[in-house]
Amino acid sequence: MRRKPLFWQLYPSFVWVMLVAIGLMMLFACLSFQRQFYDQATRNLETNARLIEPKLRELLETRDLSGLDLWLKRLSISSNLRISIVLENGKVAADSTEDIASLNHLASRPEILEAIRNGNTGSRATVRRLDRDLIYAAIPVLEKGKTLAVIRTGLPADAIRRALWSIYAEVVAVAVALVMLLAGVSWFYTRKISQPLETKRQQAKAVADAKKAAA
Repeated sequence: MRRKPLFWQLYPSFVWVMLVAIGLMMLFACLSFQRQFYDQATRNLETNARLIEPKLRELLETRDLSGLDLWLKRLSISSNLRISIVLENGKVAADSTEDIASLNHLASRPEILEAIRNGNTGSRATVRRLDRDLIYAAIPVLEKGKTLAVIRTGLPADAIRRALWSIYAEVVAVAVALVMLLAGVSWFYTRKISQPLETKRQQAKAVADAKKAAA
């Protein structure tokens, strides 16, 4: 059986190691970008919720729930946010886009329930949830250490996904260019290393064959 040249024994191994390393780097970069984008989106949603909180307290003190709902609907005209207010007892007090009469199910949403639990323990932590259409952040509004209401803000997830896919495409393009560059460099240096060794191997084989023939 004819033995493969030394170059073809070395070069594929270099290429596979390079591909695995670049693949892992791509995966890490994509996951890192994804986490940063969603974390930033959550911070923006939280900031908007905190800005709403003073006006919410004012309207809740006067029990003007219809005014609260109207105010949110007006607010949504100038923003791309979905904003919902759920009271501690589970009643939907206001929503920026939907009729509150059809939103009783909001009280059972996991981000609402967790925000209420956080508030009842004195925590103002933000709860994040991502579904097919929106990314949500929910924060408790506290009164004397108990949850008065929950503000849930939502942002269309499509915009974030489009931005992420644009970055993924750039990462892939850079990775392909890097693979081609390193493949060329590996080809050059593998040949540079393997050719002298291959020459010596062939010379040794020729000597051994000559000795064998003379015997």
